[in-house]
Amino acid sequence: MLRNPLAPAACLSLLLGSVAAAQIVPPAPPAAEKTPPYQAPEPASHPVVQPPPRPDPAPDAPLPSLVKRDAGGNLIPIEGSVELAAVLALDLDDQTRANIRKQVSIHDAEMDQRVRDNLALALEIHRAREALSGDSPSADLAQLQELAKSLKPLRPGVLLDRLMTTNTITARQRQQAELVLREYSTASTENLTKQSGNDVQKTISLSLRRAFVDLSGDADRSLVRQAAAAAAQLAPLLDSAGLSADQRAAIKPKLQALAKANAAGDAPAASRLAIDICLTDLTPEQLGAVLGAMAPEGAAKP
Repeated sequence: MLRNPLAPAACLSLLLGSVAAAQIVPPAPPAAEKTPPYQAPEPASHPVVQPPPRPDPAPDAPLPSLVKRDAGGNLIPIEGSVELAAVLALDLDDQTRANIRKQVSIHDAEMDQRVRDNLALALEIHRAREALSGDSPSADLAQLQELAKSLKPLRPGVLLDRLMTTNTITARQRQQAELVLREYSTASTENLTKQSGNDVQKTISLSLRRAFVDLSGDADRSLVRQAAAAAAQLAPLLDSAGLSADQRAAIKPKLQALAKANAAGDAPAASRLAIDICLTDLTPEQLGAVLGAMAPEGAAKP
């Protein structure tokens, strides 16, 4: 039997081709396993620490009181600024008190200038207040109401507002001062009701008088303070004030008494005499000349 000499070679070529084909086309990889969904780890366990209990706040100390009564149970009125008395009655450190005095000096200086700029009004208010003093006050209520409406030029502002805006006192201290004021105001109203015998109309009348006195207090204290400051030099100051002959004759005994008080060093008596002369015997123009001449030494400057 004749064999084909090419058959072995063909078979070898066919075999090698199959092997090469098997190397070029790899078998399909197995299917990937499904990845389980992500789960966050459990947080570490820590013991819960409770904060210590807060101590109860210390109770506020009792507020001071401006309410003082005489033997008959009547309210003793505050001399001077009730606002200032209420603030100074609080428990304050020395630095705060010094800062308050500084602001009060500025407040007074502004008021002094306002009074010098409005002397006719200031004198009219002073004389109306004088008419309210004594056992039988004679001031006309309608006049008081009109004067109260005209007080704006003589009101430089609320003292508590000044102390707050200048950071002299805290908001808490202002609140305390207002509570002290409220108690005093309530006691004052009750006192007026008692004085009126529970008569409504009389209580209203007395309340209007008290309101006028309160509103005009700063201006009147300034006027009186400046007049008193002229005591030591009033006689020469009057020489340039344009007094009439009748005025000089009426004032002469008072000036003699003033000279004796000054010589004896009796400052309270000298102040009272100077106040009497300036606020009773002089016109607004004459008083303006006196205060204007002595302002650099005797009156507060803004």
